[in-house]
Order: sequence, then C-alpha cells, then structure tokens
Amino acid sequence: MNPALLFLIILAGMGLYAGYKNEKAQKEVEKTLFGKVLAPLKGLFNEFYSNKGLVIDDILNDHILINTPYKNLYGIKLEGNGNTPIYFDEIGVKEIFRTYQNTKDAFFWYVILKNGYYHGQYLFGYNQNLLKSIANKYKLTFLSGAELANAVLDLFLQNQYFVKDKDIHRTVSLNFNSRLESNYQTFAKLARENIYQNLCHTDLYQSYKALEGAQKTNIQNIFRMNFNGAIWTYFNLSRKSIENHISRLINFARWTGNKSHFTALKEAYDLGDQQLVIVNSVACFKSIDESIIGDFGTSLKMDFIKKNIFKTKSLQKTPLKFRDSEFDFLASAEFLGNFIACVHKKNVKNADFWGYDKNGGFINYSFAAENHNPHAVIVADPGAGKSFTLQKIISSMLDIDYKTRKARNLNKDKVIVRYYDIGFSSRRLIDFLKENGENSIARVESDLSNFSYNIVNLDDSGKETYEADLIFSADLINLILSSQSANAETMTIGEMSLYQDILRLIYEGKAEYQDYRVRDIKNQNLKDKILKRGFSANEYLKNLGDEFEFLKKPLLIDVIKYAKIQSENQQIPDDIRENFQGLHKKLVDVDKLNLFSNFDTEDTVNANFLSMELNNFKENSLFVPIFVSTFQKTYLKDRSYAVMRMYQGLSVSKKVYVVEEIANYFRVPYFEIMFDKLALEARKYGVHFISIAQKLVHIPERIIGNIDTRIFLLAPDKKREFIDEVKKILNPGQNVIDRLEDTDEYELCVWYSRGVFNLKLPVSKFEEKLFNTDPTKVAKAEE
Repeated sequence: MNPALLFLIILAGMGLYAGYKNEKAQKEVEKTLFGKVLAPLKGLFNEFYSNKGLVIDDILNDHILINTPYKNLYGIKLEGNGNTPIYFDEIGVKEIFRTYQNTKDAFFWYVILKNGYYHGQYLFGYNQNLLKSIANKYKLTFLSGAELANAVLDLFLQNQYFVKDKDIHRTVSLNFNSRLESNYQTFAKLARENIYQNLCHTDLYQSYKALEGAQKTNIQNIFRMNFNGAIWTYFNLSRKSIENHISRLINFARWTGNKSHFTALKEAYDLGDQQLVIVNSVACFKSIDESIIGDFGTSLKMDFIKKNIFKTKSLQKTPLKFRDSEFDFLASAEFLGNFIACVHKKNVKNADFWGYDKNGGFINYSFAAENHNPHAVIVADPGAGKSFTLQKIISSMLDIDYKTRKARNLNKDKVIVRYYDIGFSSRRLIDFLKENGENSIARVESDLSNFSYNIVNLDDSGKETYEADLIFSADLINLILSSQSANAETMTIGEMSLYQDILRLIYEGKAEYQDYRVRDIKNQNLKDKILKRGFSANEYLKNLGDEFEFLKKPLLIDVIKYAKIQSENQQIPDDIRENFQGLHKKLVDVDKLNLFSNFDTEDTVNANFLSMELNNFKENSLFVPIFVSTFQKTYLKDRSYAVMRMYQGLSVSKKVYVVEEIANYFRVPYFEIMFDKLALEARKYGVHFISIAQKLVHIPERIIGNIDTRIFLLAPDKKREFIDEVKKILNPGQNVIDRLEDTDEYELCVWYSRGVFNLKLPVSKFEEKLFNTDPTKVAKAEE
C-alpha cells in the first residue's frame, strides 16, 4: 500500500477514534455494518495507541481507563491502624487462587513507593473482584479515579511533598474538575517530562529468581533503607498464563535434552498438586545507596541485578504497560503468601499532631476522629519526656507561630486549653505565649498569698449557666467546710436553699451589695495592672472596661451581711431564722480562710488558655476546693457554650483539659469520682481529658478503661519493668507488646481504640529549649 495513503487512513482513524472510544458508543457501533468495516482500522490504531506511553483516557468513580488491552484499572492503597506488619497470608492466597486462577486477567501489581518521608503501598489490577478480595482482608475500599490517577503520577518519581496543617500534600496534584484545562493533557505533559528526568537519573534493578527458604518479606526494613524510588512486583496466577510459561520452559529445555523436570512440573500443576504464580519485579531508583542491594533483595525474597536493557521502554510505559517477560520466573503459591504486608497507619484529616513512623514515613493522629472518646493518658518514668511530649502536642494543636508567638488556633471556636500543672513544667511555654497580647491567657499562680477566688461570681449571661453556677457555688461551700475537718458541719438543705435565694436576690437587683473600688482588690498584680491603665485606686470597679467584667460582681461578705440581718429578723418564722443563723456561721468560717471571698485574680472562666499551677497547693488541706473552684466552674462554662453551639448546628471546639502528675489527685477519693464522671460525659462537649502519670498504677482501673488513647514513653534502663507493668495492668495484645519492645527513647508508642503505632515527634532546636522541663537544661538555656 502507498505509504501516503496509509498515513491518511491512520489520520482518519484517529479522528474517528476521538468519538468512538466512548464505551457506550462502541457497543452501538459494533452492532452496525460500519462497525465491521471500522474493525480492522480500529485494530491498526490500537496497536499504534498501545505502543505509546501510559495515557489516561477517563477518570471514573472507582477506577481509571488507560491505554492497555484491559483498560479498566483499579487500585487500593495499603494502610491500616498501625505500623505492625499485617501480611496477606497463605490462607488469603489459597482463596484467590481457588476463586480466580481460571480467569485470564488474574494478575496484579504490588507497588512500594518511597520518596523522602512520603511512603505508600498500592495494589493495581484489572480484575475488580480479585483486587476486592484482597482489599476486604484489610477492610479497605478502592481508590477513587482521581486518587488512583494521582498515585500513578507519584510513581513517576518526580513529585515533591510538604507538610501543612498536620497533613502531607503533593506539590503537583490533579483534581480533574477544572473547566478551563484538560487534566488528562496535564497528566500527559507531566508524565512526558518525568520520563525524560527519569531517563537521566533513574536506575533499574530487575529480579531474576526467588530466594530459597525465605518465609516472609520485611517491608518495614525496605522503607528504612536509603533510597527514593518505586518497586513494582507483578503476580500472575492465571492458569492459562502459567501453562504457557511452563510450555515455553519445556520447549527451551528440549534444546538441552533435559526437559523431564519441567514435564513433571506440568503434570503436578495439571493435577492440582502444585500451585504456581508468575513473578516479575522491577525497582526504579531515583537515588540509592548501592550497598543496600543485597539486603534489599533479601527483604523482598528475591535476587536483583542492575538492568539497562529496555530501560527507556520500562520508564516510558511503566510496568502497567511493559515488563521484560524474559525475567518472569515461576514461584510456588507460598511465595505470594506473606509477601504483601500493610505497615502504614492511615492518615487522618484535621489531625492533632504529626511525626514520623518507625520507617521514617509521615504519620498523623487525631484524638477525636480515630476513637470513641478523645481522652488520653501519657505514661512514662521521670525524665522520659512526658511533659515535653505534651507541650509539643498542645503546641501542634494550637498551631503556634514561633516568630510572632501567636497561637493561631487558640480560639473558643477552635481549640481552648485548661492546663492544671504540678511542678511548673509549662511555665516557659505560658510565658512565651503571654508575650503576644492576642493570645487570651490566664494564669493562676501556685501561691496561697496571691490566690483569690470569688465564690459568688456567677455567670448570669444565660439561664442555664446561671442555675449551674448557683448549685456549684453552694456545693463548693460544703466542699470547703468538709476539707477542714472530718467532723465539720456542712450546710443543711435549708441553709443551701437560703444561700441560693440570697444570691438570686442580689443578682436580680432585689438586694443591694457594696459598690467596690480598685483599692478593694486583694491581688496586688491585678491591682497594679488596673492602675497602669490610668485608673485611680478610688475608681469604682463598675466603671472599668469590658476586660474587667469579672470584677463587677458581689463578694461573699455581701451574702454574709444579708444572712446576718435575717438571722436577727424577729418577723420571720423561727425555723427559717435558725437556718439563717447556721448559714451565717458557716459562711463566716469560709470567709476567715481569706481565699474564696475576694475578687478573682484573672478572668479564668473566659480565657482561651487557662494555666493553673498547683505545686504549692497539693499538700494543703484546701487542695481539693482550690482545684475544684477553678476547674469545675470553667468546665461548666465550657460545657454550656458547647451546648449552645450544638443547638445552633455549629461545630464544637476542642477543649484540652490537661492534668499533670495525676497521682496527686487520686489520693483524694473525691477526684476519682469527679474524673470518672468527666471521662464518661465530657466527650460530647468536645473535651479532650489528657492526664499525665509516672505509673499506670496511679490511675484507677475504671478511669483508664474509659480512655481510648494511651501514650507510652520508655526509658531504656527501665524498659523491661515498664512493659511488665503494662502487661500486668492492661493485658494488651501481642501487637501492643511488639510495638513497646520496638519503641526507642523519646519515641511515642500510641495505643488507641483501633490499633497501635510508633511516632517520633519532629522537634526543632527552638522547641527543644522551649519545652524543656529538666532544671539543669533550662538553666543552661537561659544563660
């Protein structure tokens, strides 16, 4: 045929193909005479088209169409709930052999990608049901078409990755929804450029045989090795393909006159005594330390050699379109068993913190999104890094800009923090954040001489908070009284009722209270702060700005005065007057303590970050009421705001309630009841209750049972006894024990409701100084 005429025919065919390749159109065309006329031309064009590089024809919900004979490519990403290897075992292999070996497309690719800290594992195939059988073993679903196309683009090894908002992102990502440009064309351009780059900078290594006696792959070890690249391993279990492969072996062996081994193999395979799979693996390395090749092959149960023949074709078409079949080798079905292993935890959106897993890959975590409840406990021996880890996690949640000292997420509708410290571990972080006035921070110092709490400061902004504060104030009076003596008399029901009635009268304007001035404030720091604003000591508190709204309240003495008057009122019934007398005496006892009858030192209730240092309070008889006075009232306010947001159909902020050295609290039975209630009910209000302990025995069993996230840090010299304690108290599964055994110093072992994983937090030099709680290191840093 004339070459020019042939060229015109090809061009005509290409034009027709643009409308013809639609699958629905194809079915209609094939029913017509035109279809029979077009068929030879179509075959000619397909040969030309399939010889091109990889082309994406269409993006569908759960697969993509590519220019290969089977067209419909499906994919899954192997990821789970931890980084303990989960193998596709021999039972699963037998199942897919039994079900799919008689289908012609019973083949798939297992792909390992490592590009810096971006790690991934994929399964690609055309047989939808076969791939789904493997996906079901891991409780995974197919990638969407867009996700699959982006994964294929990643495997050209030229993409770059960055961390933003505690998640990993591609520098080049296709969404396939643009109205102004064709992402299919963009994919083709990028692929072409990537192929060129790979031709210059990529080395190929080809497998040529299976290793004898290797039982399992070591995929974790692969990811720990020094390389960037992708390893494509092809498995074909189709009976027809294997029979053809054996036939070629027999034909080749005839030249040597020794074909008996292969005829015996054919007979065993035909009888079903031997299950076989065709394997072909090629590794594309963008960079590699060549000294690892031996260990690399051992970890994959195969021997590899460096390969240059067909390098261009391999990189241009990718293993999805081309493999050097000369390097196909047969292996038993057992070889496929324990080859594929899921070693990555699935990343989550809106994570709380991130780091690197055991293999150096990116990993993130969310307390709320990955558990039934968002509560956590951090357990570690002294010096193992508990407080350091906690501060890093909180800083990550707050998204602190270390240059401006601005906590970008510190907002009542995003993240708020209530940090109850013992030992001044958070002092440096709080001081740092207070340097930016935009951060709403209140700090209660560990100093009885400066502690001041207004027990009758009620939140009257809403009915629910007002009534809750009334009840809490009365309960707190009784808690204070009972803390002073085992035989102390608390308020009777009648006295409590009168106490609440008096407060209602005052807040409703039916009973007067003193009009206080700046000079009446006990806390000198607060008084100096107001005076520096230009106010005089004689200024009435009611004239101060909105910032000092918490000072425009009555004090306990106003309630005492009212009770005193009524206790002498002869016009009321004797029993009521006696209740006023008893109430007056008990309120005077509380007033004498001089801790709960003065103005608050700061607006602790409305601050977005509350820090309360309790080191000097923990041995005091008033430790319980001092802690509860701040904790409970703040919690009631946070809870009320969360309820209001829920009623409005709005999101509820994360409320991080941190309790350091929690063993100090559980010495008091009251706290066990309070924290148990908090762990049970607070999750629905967005509260993340995070406790810190040196030993698991310091936390009651019932409470730790209601905490989904357990974070362990292990000191090397105490590792064995620590693991023994975890075994004894929590009776973990073998996967948890394995992770604990493999946990390095300053590495987190996170055991949560879905699984367990290790994570190393990324810590800058600046953060290392900021979060340090070691007095020696802190002193050096401040010199």
